[in-house]
Amino acid sequence: MREIDFHPHALQKMGERELSADEVIEAIQDPDDVAPGRLGRKIAYKKHGVYWLCVIVEDTPRRVLVHRIRHSQEVG
Repeated sequence: MREIDFHPHALQKMGERELSADEVIEAIQDPDDVAPGRLGRKIAYKKHGVYWLCVIVEDTPRRVLVHRIRHSQEVG
């Protein structure tokens, strides 16, 4: 398995939303949906209570870098 790193902005949002690293990693490893993002990034969507957890990642052969985390009531 590749290393998963968190951008400081993602860590800040995780703290604000009281999300654990395990919850974010689960969204990356077992998403309910995946969509293409800007700049070649991917958006992993995972249902999280009444919201969707949206994890924006840069996926490279060596690691996965988590750029942003957000909650949304809809996918997309």
